[in-house]
Amino acid sequence: TEVVRGRVYVHPIPQLLDNVGYLIVCCPPPGSRTSNVLGIMVDCGDASSALAQVELIRDTHYSDLPSKPKIEIHAVLNTHKHHDHTAGNRALLADAETTKTLKSIVGGAIENVPYCTYPVKNGQRVPLPKVGDNDMSELVEIECIAVPSHTRGSIVYALR
Repeated sequence: TEVVRGRVYVHPIPQLLDNVGYLIVCCPPPGSRTSNVLGIMVDCGDASSALAQVELIRDTHYSDLPSKPKIEIHAVLNTHKHHDHTAGNRALLADAETTKTLKSIVGGAIENVPYCTYPVKNGQRVPLPKVGDNDMSELVEIECIAVPSHTRGSIVYALR
């Protein structure tokens, strides 16, 4: 799904048997000296499967970009603490390639999300990545919205 024409997209990432995570991608501006494609993952139940999907998304949708860059994962946004949405957090932190860019694992402040490094509350904005002149915060924002329902600390992330 295109969010900002030519720059910001959201891709579904199938996970485990019946879950879906998402990949938010921010492409560099046209004519940019920066080739970095910025990525934010929403939920990661299985890191190896999710990372394979990220590569497939890159090959399918972004291979025509100059220098065919990898999608750099800068953050993981967890919607709630259950393992089918968070079990991949540890493996992402252990993956040598991913840890070069992964800055935060985000989760609800009252949720005890495994390996969470950036707890958030209702109304808070998620810090967005910037590499060179590819600054995601110039294009969109992500607001955390508390929705106690499935779990007491469930969070929805509104991309605007």
